[in-house]
Order: sequence, then structure tokens, then C-alpha cells
Amino acid sequence: MPKMSNDTASEAGEPASAPLQCRVIPPRRILVVDDEAVIRLLITAALLRSGYEVDDAQDGEVAWAALQAKRYDLLITDNSMPKMTGIALVKTLRGHNLTLPIVMATGATPTEDLKRYPWLGINAILLKPYAVEDLLKTVKRTLHETDGIAANGQLLLFPDTKNASMPLAIRAQAATEEFALEKPLTKR
Repeated sequence: MPKMSNDTASEAGEPASAPLQCRVIPPRRILVVDDEAVIRLLITAALLRSGYEVDDAQDGEVAWAALQAKRYDLLITDNSMPKMTGIALVKTLRGHNLTLPIVMATGATPTEDLKRYPWLGINAILLKPYAVEDLLKTVKRTLHETDGIAANGQLLLFPDTKNASMPLAIRAQAATEEFALEKPLTKR
């Protein structure tokens, strides 16, 4: 009679006690660009809490240097910034044939620039003030839609109208639960 063993083999022929091999997917890396430090902090905190790796830059010039130094999966940028606007940053990116997905989070849609430069390929626009939940949904959707494909379409999201009277700082503070702001954000 053959000897019975407690060790059983998997279909792959490995002992059942062998550790499972599992492919670990690294977190997505996002660059956040905004000249307002409080907004940058809030966006960064929300993304970090959602499991993303995040770097930030205070303007387009600093962002361009970061984009040349590291690989990112997504760029979130304001438009109206000193030194280099968001549109100028995107034009520079596209001029170097970088197909990085882009979410423009800005106070006003740069409609004329988008008409003039349709090849910019901005994937989504979030109009300030927006809820942190809207930002996170947009990031997730943009990353999902652009996985493995070049994005041609543009998604336009409008501010959260049911809470439009609530400043971004208060909504973001409630969402991140750990950042208390000394003063509410003001429009420029």
C-alpha cells in the first residue's frame, strides 16, 4: 500500500504549503500642481489617504522639472499660476510627446485655449470649488479610462451644486478629517 502524505500538491505541482505568488501592483503616482499651498495640501492629503503616491509642485516650472525626473501616472494641475500656467505646462508636456493623463482643477475653464489647442488632450476638468469626493472619483475614472489607451475625450465636471455654498476648504477638511484650516479659501 502506498504511503499517504499530508502534503498535497496544487494543480501547478507545487506543495500546497507553498506561499501563494501574488503580483503586487505599485500605487499610482500623481503630481499635483497648484500655486495655493492650502489647496495643494488638501488635494495631496486626500490622494495619500486614498492610497496614491503623491508629489506636489507650486507652479508649472517646478512641475515640469518633476515630470522630467520621475514617471507619473496622472497630472492634476491648476491653470492660473505664476511662472508657467497649467495650459503652458500641458503644451510643454504634449510638445515632448508625453501622453500622461491630465485633470485640470481650476477656477475657470480655459475655453479659448482648449479651442485653439485641441491636441492638448486634457482628460477631465474640475471647476473650483469642487468636493473632494468629486476629485477622487475623477482621478479614479481618469486612471481607469486611460489604462493602456490614449485618451482623446474630455470630461467636464461641474462644481458640487448641493454644497456649492460650502467652501472647498470646509468640504475638504470634512473629507480628510485631519486638517483644520485657519481660514477658508477665497476666490481670486
